[in-house]
Amino acid sequence: MPGLEDLYREIILDHYRNPRNRGELESPPALRAEGFNPLCGDEVVIYLAMDGGVIADLKVSGQGCSISQSSASMMSTAVKARHWPRPARPSRPSGP
Repeated sequence: MPGLEDLYREIILDHYRNPRNRGELESPPALRAEGFNPLCGDEVVIYLAMDGGVIADLKVSGQGCSISQSSASMMSTAVKARHWPRPARPSRPSGP
């Protein structure tokens, strides 16, 4: 399916070159969560502002390869303004 693969590449490159919802929100009141891949160095930070059960605003920052940064951009457009069953809380790794 070469046509589908080309479209997939095009979408990823578009989100990498023109990221959506790039930036930061003041934390608090926004929730902040970060992910880091120690194997490749990719880093994604997500800022999430809730208004009741709705994602009122969402910003993404970080650095890394086109796949990690594009997927963060695509995710931000997919979930912004959506209803969330309850206010989200960043998860923390549990201790020993």
